[in-house]
Amino acid sequence: AIINTRDEPLADPRLYRRLHLLHGDTNVLPSALYLKIGATRLVLDLLEADDLPPIILADAVDALRSVSRNVNAPWRVKLQDETEADAVELLSRFRERAVARFAGRDHETDVILALWARVEQGLTSDVSQLVGVVDWVTKYHLLDTFRRQENLPWDHAWLEAQDLEYHHIDPDRSLGLAMADLSGPWAIGLEDPLAMTEPPKDTRAAVRTRLMREIAGRSEAYEIDWHRVETGSGDSILLLDPFQHHPI
Repeated sequence: AIINTRDEPLADPRLYRRLHLLHGDTNVLPSALYLKIGATRLVLDLLEADDLPPIILADAVDALRSVSRNVNAPWRVKLQDETEADAVELLSRFRERAVARFAGRDHETDVILALWARVEQGLTSDVSQLVGVVDWVTKYHLLDTFRRQENLPWDHAWLEAQDLEYHHIDPDRSLGLAMADLSGPWAIGLEDPLAMTEPPKDTRAAVRTRLMREIAGRSEAYEIDWHRVETGSGDSILLLDPFQHHPI
């Protein structure tokens, strides 16, 4: 799946709906995460401005599968009108619309647009430029280099182990993070120790964290969800506003 379409807003359903993006859950590189979230934000901004390019895929899930299984250009996808198009060129149309409407809006937007253009340029010329920037390019480079050095077939267990280590959540063991390009703004705050213990102060995470710390000292059962905290005594506290950061 690309988007989880379950009607589960995890907030006040009268005010919010949630688009749960699934296809990038395994991203490791900070730059890839930054671009994924940033480009999605800009496309949603274009949607709200009614300025999306007139592009309709014949089957979005099928297109994602076919593109993701091909490590070499060109990446061709089928459109609703039964023609084919280059996937990178289609991406560039979205970026060009975003540049025309949002360039200069703020520093973050300009960084996202510049990174987006950098990735497009690498995909159309030399993907090796994207090692440390794009996860699939980086992992393929890692596995292919190791495979050739050790004269291994692609289905060897060592490569499976390398694959897992690429995604290891321990920064000291993650092969992906060891190869990450940390030269851009996407790396700011990665080593901030407060991020491990302090939530964003302008969201309901601040309230939820305070409740979690209060509950931690009790011997009763409890349940904590994005929008609800319930204790064993039956008390249920709803956090229906994602931006609720004041005390309850």
